[in-house]
Amino acid sequence: MNRSPVEQENPKAKEYWDFLELAISKIYQREHLNLSYMELYNKAYNLVLYNFGDYGYRKLKGYMTDRYHEESKKIHAEKDAAIFLAAFQKIWTEAADFLESLSNIFTYLQEKFIPKY
Repeated sequence: MNRSPVEQENPKAKEYWDFLELAISKIYQREHLNLSYMELYNKAYNLVLYNFGDYGYRKLKGYMTDRYHEESKKIHAEKDAAIFLAAFQKIWTEAADFLESLSNIFTYLQEKFIPKY
């Protein structure tokens, strides 16, 4: 993330985000059976409650951008249209499941922080 040199990362916000980021990675890798969604929701809720919503939003946006940039690089060079479309469909289907899980965790951030357009 681009931050100005004077901007300091709040230790509590970083603690919340680091916990969430690890869990998000596990969810993405489908290793989430031992995760407590209530605990994850509470961490995301606390980001907003303690005025770290912007921080949480920027971190989540950066994470998602990086994740799908990597996914797109995997199939970008594919010349065979059928293979490309099959790979794209797989990424799309997995993304839908992944995003549904994230939506459940970040509901409060979505409802209370992210501006409606």
